[in-house]
Amino acid sequence: MTLTELARIPMTLLSVRVDPAYSLIERLLRTSGAGSFKIREAESVFELLDLIALEGRAALVRSSTRRISGAGIVYKQLADSPVLDCALIWRADNRNARLLSLIDTIYAFHQAQTAT
Repeated sequence: MTLTELARIPMTLLSVRVDPAYSLIERLLRTSGAGSFKIREAESVFELLDLIALEGRAALVRSSTRRISGAGIVYKQLADSPVLDCALIWRADNRNARLLSLIDTIYAFHQAQTAT
């Protein structure tokens, strides 16, 4: 399934107050033509799942939402899924060796990606 295939399905998005990626997702939907229906907002993941189950709507959500199951809800990966910026956060005084190793690995990976 691609974003353009969503053009004929009424969409629901998590509210901008809940999902910081709301503006990006809405822009992607409108650009692909999937915004031809009014995009309804949900104030929580549970409300979003209810709207999908009860009203036959669809939603563009983060992959992590897959952990929340609902009767009759199907999760499907998009072929042209957008890449969202991510950040790693931690407490400043956390000196855990595994965390420091992860930070070093991510930094090295980022350096290698930006060098090419």
